Amino acid sequence: MKLSKFEYNIYNFIRENKLLENTKHIVVGVSGGADSICLISVLKRISEYVSSKSVDDSSFDLMAVHINHNIRGKEAKRDETFVVDFCEKNGIPLIVESLDVVGYSNKNNLSLEEAGRVLRYEAFARAASKWEDRQFVKIAVAHNENDNVETVIFNIIRGSGLKGVSGIPVKRDDIIRPLLSTTRESIEDYLKSRGIDYVVDSTNLQEDYSRNKIRLMVLPYLQNNFNQNVFNAISNLAEIATEANEFIENQVDKAYKKYVSEYEISSQILDEDECVISGVIRKCFEDKSGKLKDITKTHVNNIMNLFGSIVSSSIELPYGIIAKRTYNGVEFATKSENQQINVHKEYPSYQIKKSEEKQVIEGAGFRITVEVKPADVIDEKIIKNKENQYTKYIDYDKIDSDLYVRSRQKGDYIVVNSEGGHKKIKDYFSDMKIPREERDDILLLSSDDKILWVIGYRIGEDIKVTSDTNKILKISYEADKE
Repeated sequence: MKLSKFEYNIYNFIRENKLLENTKHIVVGVSGGADSICLISVLKRISEYVSSKSVDDSSFDLMAVHINHNIRGKEAKRDETFVVDFCEKNGIPLIVESLDVVGYSNKNNLSLEEAGRVLRYEAFARAASKWEDRQFVKIAVAHNENDNVETVIFNIIRGSGLKGVSGIPVKRDDIIRPLLSTTRESIEDYLKSRGIDYVVDSTNLQEDYSRNKIRLMVLPYLQNNFNQNVFNAISNLAEIATEANEFIENQVDKAYKKYVSEYEISSQILDEDECVISGVIRKCFEDKSGKLKDITKTHVNNIMNLFGSIVSSSIELPYGIIAKRTYNGVEFATKSENQQINVHKEYPSYQIKKSEEKQVIEGAGFRITVEVKPADVIDEKIIKNKENQYTKYIDYDKIDSDLYVRSRQKGDYIVVNSEGGHKKIKDYFSDMKIPREERDDILLLSSDDKILWVIGYRIGEDIKVTSDTNKILKISYEADKE
């Protein structure tokens, strides 16, 4: 088969930005609008193309996810019906989720737009987790060049810094945006040329939304009165800002690893450039609060001034966060943590002896059964059953010493891929959206500070059973029945 010029341009953009590197599966957010219908249609064509040609890229499969936000009544139901029909006709697996955006918005004091975005990406992540090889899954969303330009203008008006002028990132973690260099006009032309229908969200045509005003009023005015190529001009600005911001973020990441521990920034950071210090402060605040939107330049300057204040001086920040001067630097904490700064949950540790072939551990509210078995007596399908999160099978010969069942400790990590790459347990908990107040209650199977099993979740890649395994450690967790 052959790709059209439009499709091949997107394919080239994907390759240039390495959006599908190490990718076997793609979750695609599909609203039913022109952008998302174009995205999944083109990705389907590209998948078929790489499958039919001797090219370096590997083929991938697709899963569509449609979200009903329960805001637009009959129109939302119309969109859902359209997406269901579209996916059925094109043989694309589909997950439909109905979300209470209004309730979430009210509960978390967020705008409807913010609440919808949070819930959408959580739904995409749930869909991605349905594949056992989660590390090979990407989530594709349909932002285009127009969206990027509108975002840059919106951020400039709002008083954003360099990061805001960078616009929408092409990729971040497992989120990719293959249409980011494609204009809305060319998307609609492509769909028309192929006779592909889509739905129109009537709220996109209303001028009472800030972004819609930029789309319908500001940009046309700039094009007609200042520069017909304003889209290219702003896109180029965003690209330059992105390059500069990536350099600064790289320096910030290095400084963060060097100077930050448990949300405390060491005073030694004052040897760094001011833009790096500012970036570390913002990153630490975001890691602690989960948000960055309302942290201003004034907040950052006040936090910088804390380094020169007396110990115990503090300032209040958005989202109930306190920045407090400590002996070592400045620490971020919630108000409740600040009131009970030295209070920490204490849990016992339970030993599993490697030398014993069968053990039963009676814990506080749970029982763990451990058995060592020859590999050939356990069905491979049972071992690979991802549905059972409370019975796991581990390569016995990859265990060096006695194991322990305990709660998390500083420095804990888990191996997350076959190359030995690892992730801090606190970062894993954050990725899994586990509330901070619940994290101390999750039991871990550990070998020193390496975690073999986050009980109820995943095991480490390095201790999984393989075709070379001789002995298997079967370990089962059972909560006491109340």
